[in-house]
Amino acid sequence: MKKKLLLLLQILVSIGLLVWLFRRDDLRSQVAQVLREADPAWLIGGFLAAGVGNFVGIWRWGIFVKMLHIRLPPWDLIRIGLVGLLFNNFLIGVVGGDAVKVLWLVARKEKKSAALLSVAMDRMSGVIALIVVSLSFMLWRLDWLQQSATVSRLVHFIFGYLAILLFLLIFSFGIAWNKFTDWLPARLPGRAHLLAFSASYRLFLVQWPRTLLGVALSGVGFLTYFFTFYCAARSFGVAVPLSNFFAIMPTIDLIASLPVSIGGFGVREHLFTVLLGELAAVPPAQAVLISLAGALLTMVWGLGGLLAFPTYKRLREAPPTPVLP
Repeated sequence: MKKKLLLLLQILVSIGLLVWLFRRDDLRSQVAQVLREADPAWLIGGFLAAGVGNFVGIWRWGIFVKMLHIRLPPWDLIRIGLVGLLFNNFLIGVVGGDAVKVLWLVARKEKKSAALLSVAMDRMSGVIALIVVSLSFMLWRLDWLQQSATVSRLVHFIFGYLAILLFLLIFSFGIAWNKFTDWLPARLPGRAHLLAFSASYRLFLVQWPRTLLGVALSGVGFLTYFFTFYCAARSFGVAVPLSNFFAIMPTIDLIASLPVSIGGFGVREHLFTVLLGELAAVPPAQAVLISLAGALLTMVWGLGGLLAFPTYKRLREAPPTPVLP
């Protein structure tokens, strides 16, 4: 019941914010005008950039799957990755894409701890890359970001958020590396899983070349994601310098990812209107369209999961396919 109420609240927040943004007749007419004048070439570029980012994400998960001695044929990896995108982007409140991957691996008789850790390490590499990419662009263009008092407050909030993430990251790796989990009482519930996670954390550090590759791919994924929205901006006639545009994206993405709306819809559009309006004098109609187009160009790749979904059950039920190391 709590999950259903939370989902309902998120839907209401998204709908409410979008209705509030589109409440003005002049804004709706401006949106229609901007849409008619959009440059399709830039939208195609954004679509391709989003595709690169999604497939880089699948490749990244495959690295951590292999690191944990789980052998998957490349085609199976792609199919499961596409089904995960489908669940992430379109099946709201059902099962997340990470859960799809874990369930499939467990059904294939892989260890549950390894399956869970494959997606945990995948996310961890994303957190590391997020910190590096965000701080790089935000500090580079900090003088520009601080031209607006409102944006400056949001940026300092994000700096604090990233600092907490960095602390938790270092703390968790420190615990794993120093084997503090070995001191846990033998009768502690879940001790075996905690020990398995700790050992895998150490594996994450020991196999640092693969870890670095995973983090680098995460960085590429963030850059292609930002570039997708930049292409949407160029399509709708907004020519903000690339470095400036990338500097605002971490603030927008991190706040929109908070669990207060569905997929960030409504929150993301409002943030685009504030940041682009305050810093680059971009009209609300263009800012809203940039947000919606960028999100949809990213999400549409999840439809590829519809083609792979019929094989999902068969892949789960089939015996594991031997793969050469």
